[in-house]
Amino acid sequence: MLEPRILFLDEPTANVDEGTVTVVELLLAQLKSRQNAAVVLTTHDRQQADRLADQIYVLVEGRLCPHLLESK
Repeated sequence: MLEPRILFLDEPTANVDEGTVTVVELLLAQLKSRQNAAVVLTTHDRQQADRLADQIYVLVEGRLCPHLLESK
């Protein structure tokens, strides 16, 4: 539990202030890099997905579809 290999998060920054969003995103980035953990999260915030994701999938008419990332 202290060193997860995969972490599932549902809207981890919903209803928090901008400063807290920044802190949560930083912690997630550190978790990914330092512990080589996979992070799977849901979000309605496309910009957040672009900042955090290696891969993005979207729901289209109830189906999970890969979304092509624009070059970062």
